[in-house]
Amino acid sequence: MLYQFRKAVEKSLLKTMGKIGLCTVESYIGGEFFEASFLDTNDPQLKAAFPHISAPLAGATFSDIVLSSVNWHHKMLSVRDDNDDISIPLLGLFKERQEGAGHTFGNIAVRAYSGMTGEAVALEQDSDEAVVDAEHDDQGVIIPPTEEIQLLQAKKLSAEDINGHVITDGYRAFSKDLATERSFRPAALRDVLAFPIDVSALNTIQDFSEALSGINRHGNIAVAFAGLSASFDGETATLVLENGSRSRYQALGEALAQYFGEDIHSSACDDKGLSLQVSGTAKHFMHSIVTAPAAIAVAAVQPATEILPTLVTGAMSHGSLITKTHEAIATAVNMVGGKSNC
Repeated sequence: MLYQFRKAVEKSLLKTMGKIGLCTVESYIGGEFFEASFLDTNDPQLKAAFPHISAPLAGATFSDIVLSSVNWHHKMLSVRDDNDDISIPLLGLFKERQEGAGHTFGNIAVRAYSGMTGEAVALEQDSDEAVVDAEHDDQGVIIPPTEEIQLLQAKKLSAEDINGHVITDGYRAFSKDLATERSFRPAALRDVLAFPIDVSALNTIQDFSEALSGINRHGNIAVAFAGLSASFDGETATLVLENGSRSRYQALGEALAQYFGEDIHSSACDDKGLSLQVSGTAKHFMHSIVTAPAAIAVAAVQPATEILPTLVTGAMSHGSLITKTHEAIATAVNMVGGKSNC
């Protein structure tokens, strides 16, 4: 049994290494260069296994992993035969399945790529230079080159071109399709993150109820609000709204009572705040409230010409990218002032 287990582990490891272009094991042993998404790295057992990795959003503990393994073991004991699809679900962890786990760049992404790669390629050229046989599209979008002659004639874009860039229709469609897919089947850390809930302009019970309805009460360790702060004293939570009024606090209190039910025992408000006696999920929720920082004015955001020079393409092996792709990435990054190490 031990021999079979060791053989299975070695074959799966070699297959994974082959797919991502790893040639040796020694340089990766103990490297801990990956991200432990959805794991609670503060758990004593997991911290011992991953001492130098921190997952700020927490997640499953060692006990959760053990319980999951035990549950799957008991489930496998109920399997009747190899064709028992009900007892042996196809999770899609390796080969993507329609009802299985989400993949960061799965079938949806691959199909959406064709829309971007089908867009016309165009380069900025000085009037005395040879013009590449390509034109700007209707939006004047400059798209990274791909053909050999384009790679040779490509040059760094001016600050005006970079700061005045236009997002192509192909990329808008690509990002929209991925966002829709990942809202149903999260595949990366960003897929389970959300922008702060802005309650600064909410006034009625319906307004606050709609804002609360988009919150998942289970699994969140923090819920960010703009225009709302929370403090605790024992079992009493005090909420303060930006530009609060008695009517707004009454509406917020009623919306919370409808949302949490019996976990909110009593409430009282005045022009300065809303006080709630809470327990259970309501207490956990109140403790998870964090106040989002004030929004940054658009004028204070760094221009693209200051951001792009900080970007670097890491060295990638030819086991994962072909020569033509290496050249296109290197040229595109150099065009916008970044650094290439392809």
